[in-house]
Amino acid sequence: MKDPTIICVFKLEKFRVGNIPQIKTGEFYKIIFLKNQTQGFASLVFDYPGTPLIHSAGEEGFLCLFSRTFFSKVITDKIDLISYGTKRGTFYSLNEKEDSHVTSIFTKMLQEINSHYTYKHDLLRNYISEITHVVLKSLAENQYH
Repeated sequence: MKDPTIICVFKLEKFRVGNIPQIKTGEFYKIIFLKNQTQGFASLVFDYPGTPLIHSAGEEGFLCLFSRTFFSKVITDKIDLISYGTKRGTFYSLNEKEDSHVTSIFTKMLQEINSHYTYKHDLLRNYISEITHVVLKSLAENQYH
């Protein structure tokens, strides 16, 4: 984790008790995609460095950790916009279409993070940007309905 432009993508199942990777998650931005099968909902959480990683045992999904230097200021500004500048975690419920879309993005991210493609970090930046736009678009649409 010495690389200042680090990005990691995991399935949340990796964070079950006794199977936690040795990463100090408080040093990174976090995008957490939660799917609670028993309660039937999906949501995105955008967290800032310094916030602890918390999720319930019944939740599945994905986790993306990235350093501030992984992105340009434009993307971190979008995350600020999504969280209303509060600098703390912000939770967004997803509808069925958004759930499917975000699931496919995270699936592609998991495949790409393990590839040997020279420009995989560019793709990963684009995928994270697309996730932020799913939320921003939803917020804009809900504002006018």
